[in-house]
Amino acid sequence: MTLSPAVDVPGKAKSYAEKDGSFTPDASPWKQYGDGSVQTTPGEMVRWADNYRTGRVGGPALLAAVTRGAVGVGDVLRGRGIEAGRYGAGMLLLPDKSLVHRGDWEQFHSTFKVSPDRNTAVTVVCNADAPDHFRAANRLMAIWTT
Repeated sequence: MTLSPAVDVPGKAKSYAEKDGSFTPDASPWKQYGDGSVQTTPGEMVRWADNYRTGRVGGPALLAAVTRGAVGVGDVLRGRGIEAGRYGAGMLLLPDKSLVHRGDWEQFHSTFKVSPDRNTAVTVVCNADAPDHFRAANRLMAIWTT
């Protein structure tokens, strides 16, 4: 189930910050709306990934916005370890035609990646300042697609 941004969820994972080898809960005093604080489950991510193959939600118009309607963002990404690509409808279209969306809020970090053929997707989610979650998603994708 996907919930409205900024809603309090009992039992939800907490964000942690590391300092001197200790981890303490880390939460922002701000309520995040819009592009942040979307709360969802792995099952919903699977369904959403499949949408980039089927177009069930949004139809051809959404799929076209992600690909043909995307705009170049190479300068924005330089220095972040992400290939230059094009951005449309919330997704980054990489030169190899894979789709990526990254998210960071408090100490939560995520990467959602869909393969160029739209048949495989991976999501990496961490609740502490993690190693490179984008690289982890790429490695997982390589395992599943080779």
